[in-house]
Amino acid sequence: MFVRLALEKDREAIRENARNHVREVAPRLIWSDDRADETFNAYLYGANPTVFVIEDNREIVGHLVALMIDNAYATGFFIVLDAIYVKPAKRGTRAAAKLMHAFNEWADRLWPTEIVCRMSNPGISERTLRFLQCFGFEQSGMSLRREPGD
Repeated sequence: MFVRLALEKDREAIRENARNHVREVAPRLIWSDDRADETFNAYLYGANPTVFVIEDNREIVGHLVALMIDNAYATGFFIVLDAIYVKPAKRGTRAAAKLMHAFNEWADRLWPTEIVCRMSNPGISERTLRFLQCFGFEQSGMSLRREPGD
């Protein structure tokens, strides 16, 4: 297995993985093929978001999405680990760990003001927290969300 930046030819595999990711961790969201295309095009033509994939025998078995966001009131920018997904059949194979190593190396080279993780889905587990802590993330406050109109 090896990690690399996504290529145009990976679009459909990433779309399938992303659709499964949304179903699995955020079923309250409404999937949109158009929005998925817009996001992938923003990556291809502007590198924000940045998309990494992990291949096993020429098959995309997972991906990671990172965003770069300007600080609102200070110099610099921060990086957000927005999504990481590995196909269920490849979980436990170190695929996610390899994606995280590539992400950390990339992010560190850019020297952002900070690197944050956007894992705000209600089902985040202690296992996920421990996994992310292995890569230098620490719990910092809590994430809150509300539905519009509530």
